[in-house]
Amino acid sequence: MAVEVRTSEETTIVVTKIISIFLIIGQPPFCFCYNMSIIVSLLPLYFIIIELFLVDLLHKLTKILEGEKIEVWRNVSIYKERERNDSKRSL
Repeated sequence: MAVEVRTSEETTIVVTKIISIFLIIGQPPFCFCYNMSIIVSLLPLYFIIIELFLVDLLHKLTKILEGEKIEVWRNVSIYKERERNDSKRSL
């Protein structure tokens, strides 16, 4: 089985929105800085983000295990290799 490392367009949009939120706030996530109340107030958002990535990952893994081919990066794909029944011929 090969490994996939591609994000979908929806995930890219979510990540872009999250980055823009932190650019507006002016603090990166999990930064131990003076205003910890902002970070603590955004903890539910972190859990939602982690859940989105886990759901996406589990969805892709189930597709792979079912035998579907998933495109990872432009020309890279992941799929479950099928067992071959090639019999070796003896000379």
